[in-house]
Amino acid sequence: MITDNRVSKEEFERLRNDQSYVKVIINKINFFNNKVAKEVLNELIIFSKKNNLEDVYSWTLYKLGKIYVVEDLYQNADELFNEAYEIFAKNNNINGMISVITGFIGSKCMQHKYAEAIQWGVKAMELAEEANNIELLITIKGNLAGVYIVIEEYEKAIEILEQIEQLPWIGTDINKVAIYLNRAICEQSINNLDNALYYIDHIEKLALQHPHYSLNWLLEKAKIYIKKGLTKKAEEMLLEVSKKRQEIEDVEFDSESLIYLSKIDVINEKYQSAIERLNNIEKKVLEDRELTNIKIMYNIYNLAYKGLKEYEKAYCYLEKWIEIEKQLRKIQEKAIFTVLDEQKKNMLDKNYKMLYEQNQLIYKVGQNIISNLNKKDIFKVIAEEIKNILNYDIIQIIVYNEETKTYQYQLVIEEDEIINLNSVDICDGGFASYSIKRKEDILINDVENQYYRYIDDHDKYLKEKFNWRAEKFTKSLMFVPMIIKDKVVGDLCIQKYEKNAFDLSDLSTFKILSTYIAIALDNSSLYKKVHYNANYDSLTGIYNRRKIIENINKLKERSDYECENYYIAMMDIDNFKKINDVYGHIIGDKVLVESASLIRNLIGPEDIVGRYGGEEFIIILKNRNNNFKDTLERVRRGIEQLSIEINNDEYINITVSIGVAKFDVKNMTLEENIALADKSLYKAKNLGKNIVVYW
Repeated sequence: MITDNRVSKEEFERLRNDQSYVKVIINKINFFNNKVAKEVLNELIIFSKKNNLEDVYSWTLYKLGKIYVVEDLYQNADELFNEAYEIFAKNNNINGMISVITGFIGSKCMQHKYAEAIQWGVKAMELAEEANNIELLITIKGNLAGVYIVIEEYEKAIEILEQIEQLPWIGTDINKVAIYLNRAICEQSINNLDNALYYIDHIEKLALQHPHYSLNWLLEKAKIYIKKGLTKKAEEMLLEVSKKRQEIEDVEFDSESLIYLSKIDVINEKYQSAIERLNNIEKKVLEDRELTNIKIMYNIYNLAYKGLKEYEKAYCYLEKWIEIEKQLRKIQEKAIFTVLDEQKKNMLDKNYKMLYEQNQLIYKVGQNIISNLNKKDIFKVIAEEIKNILNYDIIQIIVYNEETKTYQYQLVIEEDEIINLNSVDICDGGFASYSIKRKEDILINDVENQYYRYIDDHDKYLKEKFNWRAEKFTKSLMFVPMIIKDKVVGDLCIQKYEKNAFDLSDLSTFKILSTYIAIALDNSSLYKKVHYNANYDSLTGIYNRRKIIENINKLKERSDYECENYYIAMMDIDNFKKINDVYGHIIGDKVLVESASLIRNLIGPEDIVGRYGGEEFIIILKNRNNNFKDTLERVRRGIEQLSIEINNDEYINITVSIGVAKFDVKNMTLEENIALADKSLYKAKNLGKNIVVYW
């Protein structure tokens, strides 16, 4: 057996008991040169056939096929891919099938068979969605977007990239760079330059944290600057890219940088310099077979020779440019997209009824939530309504306070049992913190193996956050932020004890519900505010005139029925106008606030107080063994002893006059009863103030 010194005989033998180990061997092979890699792979093929190791055999075919693509042996590659795909499909190995499809896509693109590449891409998307594998879905959609970029169908690419950006997790930083870069390329290519720079800025921030990342983002930024007319800055960027690529890749010229440097030369009318740059890279550009770069190169040649008035050469390159343009247009014919469009149509036909019924249910649930404005009950309503659509073992409803940077668990239910949890600082580092801070959804179907995307120290997190049910462990969860006017107001979470409990459809449903719930909470808060303003005095916090009269009318009915006795007391702050004139309205307001607070504390539990207007208060007292007089005297004396601070260590004292009348239910109207109490108050004022007078 011939093996490289980095793949031992023992490793081959290990495959007999653990076929998955082939992936470790293939990762090692990635660092071999093609000659050695093919030798090892052919040995693997012989070994796996001899020992009936189907999984090893199919993964080996896939890896060997990828090497053939690099060597431009596309027919050989496709044959290996086909055989590997059939084995993976027979064994329902979704990961294997999708991996082979990525190989097919690369091979078909290199052969300029983009229609077939798109067909394979659509197939892979269906497989990834069926398996509910977000990582594979991102990979495939990214590849498919790349195909559309190559054939200059930027709107189609943007559509797919937007789908990726809406997924709950788009992978590592390097994945984000690839996705954002493709989006920037698309936006730049359709002249949405500000949008393109938006994505470049995101990449640049990530690149500062990871200096080893590709320089493609800087190249793309230079292209944008060229279109903006900032050629000097663009030239500096291109020279930097070219220099670093030459160092990293050990090449004499960086073809793509030189293409755009030559474009700047043409803009600056340095035609000969442009031609010299292109002459150095023409062979390499043609070998790479990237039609867009070939087209750009031919166009620059045409413009440069035209600038030098060498029209015959200019015409020659114009014809070449037209030929490439024809190839691209042919590729872009509608037939290419019928596969994807047909898939969309079939999906709509297949799912229309299900989606209609589900949306009707979501709408009904949403309306039930929105219509419940009593915040005291709304969280239970939310939990019950969500369970009508999405099954869960645990639900958490979280409200976020932006001022304190904390979030509060308003309701936590685990297996129908309410759990009490403390408020949490947003810097806590948990799943909810991640979701709230980034305004991002979270979908996890294997917490043990996927937590690292969101939490650094998972063991510590579990110990602190899930210790109320140590015997059970969450394996699937979804978090969705509730957002109103671009502000996060809270977070919703549901969890299951089993793996793979939720899919992207569930997440979509949960997101729709989160919108309804955010609106409901906003309505509830508004309702509470409106309700408060309608019933309470905004300054003192006691009942306003409308509410106190409403309560008096209720007492009138009860008094008539139960033969209970009530008294009405009208109370007025003595010399209040003088207080305002001498000390100002701020101190006047302070007098009213502190007086109201004191009255509320001194009256009985069945007595009520309200602000009647200005500095005048109204108190309704229940007659309990004639002790209402003691209550009113206690109020008068309490206010007399009240000291109001007007400055540091400077205080004033106040007094009140109180007029009282028995509430005569049978013989007098409410207005007449209040008028009698008012007459008593008037008398108290005339008798020198700071006294209680009874009618």
